[in-house]
Amino acid sequence: MALFAWIAIGFITGSILGLTGAGGAVIAIPLMIYYAHLSVTQASSVSLIVVGIGAALSWAQTKGTTRWAIIFPILIPAVLSASFFGLLKSRVPSSIVEAALLLLIGYAVWATWAPIRFFKQKYRSLPPLIGFGLGVGGVTALTGLGGGLILNPIYKSILGMEENDAKKSSLMSITITTTIAVLAQLRTVQHMGITVYQLAVMIIGLFTSIGLVKTLSTLCSISCHQVLKKIVFTIVLFIAFITLLLK
Repeated sequence: MALFAWIAIGFITGSILGLTGAGGAVIAIPLMIYYAHLSVTQASSVSLIVVGIGAALSWAQTKGTTRWAIIFPILIPAVLSASFFGLLKSRVPSSIVEAALLLLIGYAVWATWAPIRFFKQKYRSLPPLIGFGLGVGGVTALTGLGGGLILNPIYKSILGMEENDAKKSSLMSITITTTIAVLAQLRTVQHMGITVYQLAVMIIGLFTSIGLVKTLSTLCSISCHQVLKKIVFTIVLFIAFITLLLK
């Protein structure tokens, strides 16, 4: 694939992560399927690397606090689940991975616009949070999504975090779970023919776009930023959904 395409994948992924704190893999996976000619399973594995690095870079530039004490009950089971499902991924048919991606995209659209009353406070107890963590880890390992599609609504609406804290906590959770998932399926990734050079130019695209988004976001009011984030996120999800259906 041409050098420009790798940079473009990194730039677009970083832009979405920088603006919303989630959803980078949703656009990265279709781009890799079409322009790198990878299968759904292969693209979902490579996207873990891109999204993990992008989340780490975005986390470093995002205002707010990583609420370690609050996210711990979710993060630990997520890491364990990502390790387990990462080892199993090579045995999972591509059709199942694709179906899971489509279902999660549908969920993400609903969660983006759902009123807060849909997220019940009773889910703050430990068992549901452990369940959320196990689900996030499995989703990350199997689909290549960083987990932010699930975590953002949980952190904001169930755990009651402020917007910046939820975004920063989500980005750190994504960074950790994607790293574990990549390590668990490292052999699969190594046999895809993706070079260090290609990954390096994607990282350049990631770094450039995240910095640009952060700079531009200062020009927009908080309320404007929230609306813009929802609109952009929904458009990205719609494009990804249609792309996967028509591939």
